[in-house]
Amino acid sequence: FDPYADPSSFNNSQAAALHRQDLEDNRTGIVRHFKQPSQHTTADVEKALEEARETNSLTLEDFRLKELPEEMYCLSDMLLFGAGWNLLTVVDPRLCQLTCLKVLDLTHNYIQELPADMKNLTNLKVLNVGYNELVTLPTEICELSNLQELHLHFNKITELPDSICGLSKLRTLRLSFNKLPHIPEEIGQLSRLREIFLTGNQLLELPISIGSLDHLAYLYLSQNRLAELPSVIANLQNLGGHDTRLRLRQTSHHLGVLDVSQNILGSLPVELGSMRGLSHLDAGYNKLTSIPEALADIANLKILYLNDNYLPSLPHSVVDLLPKLANFRIEPNYFEIPDAARQSGIKSVCEHLKQI
Repeated sequence: FDPYADPSSFNNSQAAALHRQDLEDNRTGIVRHFKQPSQHTTADVEKALEEARETNSLTLEDFRLKELPEEMYCLSDMLLFGAGWNLLTVVDPRLCQLTCLKVLDLTHNYIQELPADMKNLTNLKVLNVGYNELVTLPTEICELSNLQELHLHFNKITELPDSICGLSKLRTLRLSFNKLPHIPEEIGQLSRLREIFLTGNQLLELPISIGSLDHLAYLYLSQNRLAELPSVIANLQNLGGHDTRLRLRQTSHHLGVLDVSQNILGSLPVELGSMRGLSHLDAGYNKLTSIPEALADIANLKILYLNDNYLPSLPHSVVDLLPKLANFRIEPNYFEIPDAARQSGIKSVCEHLKQI
């Protein structure tokens, strides 16, 4: 994540990279306790502050700071501030007086709550407080009227305030690896959302309004407790993809990536077949006992993962689709593919699958 990048430049490769980063960080664990002393000195802090007076940008990353320097609160014209990888436990309310801020990056600290006065940062476009100790968010967050990216991944958030749905300009909402059992019913009001990262929570269901998200391109729901997907998810067929190659072939926008792996899904809605712009569908590691034939109707599907389910067979229409895909995973399941068929190639594999 580059906190100083133009939010409008966020594209499909960046979305995929953020998702992979979250998965890798969860797998390996992030060492957040600093055993080595900081290589930065007081002189480095003073130099950074001096440069900030000229550039309106201040970066104090990995300084092992327990509190921010007093001098920075006089930088009333500051646009960009980053203090990631420090030892902060609270956000000084004076930070909320720097109302020119457009980017605020406090990732990898130990912050337990955000002050209500953060509502004063109405020019903020990017807020990154991932990898902290947050449990809740202030209801006043909705007053960040220009916010486009909100990064809250790897915290301890158990509930989102309904007011978060008032962030009308939000494009990216990153909530992976928290403790959310649900998301607000009014999530559909975030009509400009392009990416939602909800991997590694405790979601039991999705609100119906999710089908109203007008520009959604990436929906990551892996590692939750979803037993079913609402059929309205197919309403995302006209929503925003960013793949340039797709744009050359079609004028409307489409959901490009749907990741529902590692849940407890027993089936997939037949309506998925109408999602003509979907290019990546991952439904691996669930409890699927069948899949709809209509999956073969997804015209732009390039990647299909159905591995580690309870499928006794695949519909013939889906089997016919396999050779056209860039990548697919269909094993293990409750069927077997003989080695002889594998060695003979995809045509022989498909012929065998049709005989099951």
